[in-house]
Amino acid sequence: RLQVEGCGPAATEPSVFPRPFRSRIRPRLAKALVVSADCGTAALAMWLAFVLRARLGNTDIRADAGRHLLVGAVSLPGWILVFARYRLYTSRHVWDRLEEVRRVFHAVAVAILLVAVTAVSLRVYVARGWLVLSLVTGIALVCIERAVLRRVFDTLRRNGHMSRLVVIVGTNAEADRLKATMTAD
Repeated sequence: RLQVEGCGPAATEPSVFPRPFRSRIRPRLAKALVVSADCGTAALAMWLAFVLRARLGNTDIRADAGRHLLVGAVSLPGWILVFARYRLYTSRHVWDRLEEVRRVFHAVAVAILLVAVTAVSLRVYVARGWLVLSLVTGIALVCIERAVLRRVFDTLRRNGHMSRLVVIVGTNAEADRLKATMTAD
């Protein structure tokens, strides 16, 4: 977890937290899980948009399910590339929730444009209502998914996983404040 040497009033005694540093979850594995969750969420958003469009629309688009499935499946890797471009897989860029929501909003909008370009490139007709509903469900579901993942990662960090060793050099008030800040998280 966090080991602080020589910080505080009694600088001769090391201050060691009860749990040893053991990070069982590797950062690459965590990132792969986030990418997989994003891919599944994007697929779910497009499927949910199709179901809503089929129920709410005046025309029956259920006969065109294969076309929508094809366009959605072909465009899924593009979603991941767009999310990576918007730095949604870099922790320093999504530490603030509001910043993450802003990035998700923009990334999903670009991903839906990519879906439309994919449909045109494949010369496959897809319902415009499906694209609009995919935008709305995509933003909502990805924001919910990211909130759930944030909670999971916070819980893992609190339990000693996915943390880094930190060495604070010094014994002044600034070192004490830094130690207090790091142990509070």
